[in-house]
Amino acid sequence: MISAEPEIKGFKVSKDFDCIVMGCDGIYDKMSNKEVVDLVWNSARESTTGGDLHLECANIVERLLRESVKKKTLDNITCIVIAFKNLKRMVEYFCTGKLEPTHKPKILPGRKVASEAVSAKTSRDPSEEA
Repeated sequence: MISAEPEIKGFKVSKDFDCIVMGCDGIYDKMSNKEVVDLVWNSARESTTGGDLHLECANIVERLLRESVKKKTLDNITCIVIAFKNLKRMVEYFCTGKLEPTHKPKILPGRKVASEAVSAKTSRDPSEEA
């Protein structure tokens, strides 16, 4: 039997969010929330996109899919990354060094849900650096 009933989690998006990673159970069956957060930040730290947020989000999705396959998922692996200003600032920092990041990734509770939020706080705003 196949069920089309998704698992859904609702939450309010705040200015402190960096991105939202939404993925199906093929990813979250094989990766914990922390592993997903770590992968997002490692991708941003190792970015070679020159600060191109669109390209960096594509790299994050690609890495999530590859990691799920590497962990031998037997389910479909669909995900998207919705980026906010904080992630853009962090990618730009890692590519250019223009912003000093001070963040601690925060994981919303709940595992194996259709929506997983990846968030972190940054203490400085690039607009303050003029």
